Amino acid sequence: MKAALMYIACCSLLVLAACGSSTAVDDLHHPQNDPLPSWNDGPLKQSIIAYVKEIADTGSRNFIPIIDRIATFDNDGTLWAQQPLVQELFMFYRIKKMAKADPRLQSKQPYKAFLTHDSAYLSKLSEKDIVRLFVSTQTGMTEREYKTDAADFFATAKYPGNKMMRQVTYQPQVELLNFLRENGFKTFICSGGSVEFMRVISQQYYGIPAEQVIGSEFNSAFKDSAGFDEAREFAYTEKDNISLDWAKKYNWHVVSMKNDWKVVFVK
Repeated sequence: MKAALMYIACCSLLVLAACGSSTAVDDLHHPQNDPLPSWNDGPLKQSIIAYVKEIADTGSRNFIPIIDRIATFDNDGTLWAQQPLVQELFMFYRIKKMAKADPRLQSKQPYKAFLTHDSAYLSKLSEKDIVRLFVSTQTGMTEREYKTDAADFFATAKYPGNKMMRQVTYQPQVELLNFLRENGFKTFICSGGSVEFMRVISQQYYGIPAEQVIGSEFNSAFKDSAGFDEAREFAYTEKDNISLDWAKKYNWHVVSMKNDWKVVFVK
């Protein structure tokens, strides 16, 4: 989760223009006559509006067909506050929950140090130690359990300054996302943060569907390998189990010869 320089708007915005066949007229939409009310009037705000107007004008040499209008944004430090990292706060949330479920962790380092706010011990932790702890708090559960915990965190946890997590999103950037979508852009998040974590709130916070969030991913394991029927087909598995792993990861349907087919082979 490296820090991202916050260019704000067009600098954190990547527009991909390509040749297309669409020639439909697309008028620039200005909600309430000001698409970016939380932005100060000035050259930057006007350049953003002018740019969107230009690429939406079918008579402009820089016209971009709607099918080719794509905008990508980083997340930490671009769409919401970066210090402290929101997912780092989720790590603290998970440590408390894990220690409640397993009291032995309350006396085990580095969990104990986080629970007791032992700054002396914490200051000695290496980056590798913190990454190892982070991974241990974000894995070892089902996707449903992770989503449930993340949703509860966003609904109940507080950011420094007694703010709810929703309140640390940047209003000007939310307006920019809306403005771009109103003018034919498909918006994406591309971040070093965990994709599972961001997808929980991407639609609610930013209007960005989960499938349009790109980020780091934890390895998943598919534990139920049922579906092979020795009575009607040879029983075998891939050495790396990649097909079933991908099916679990990408939510593909898995066809069971035993359960889903009445007949296997052509007669």
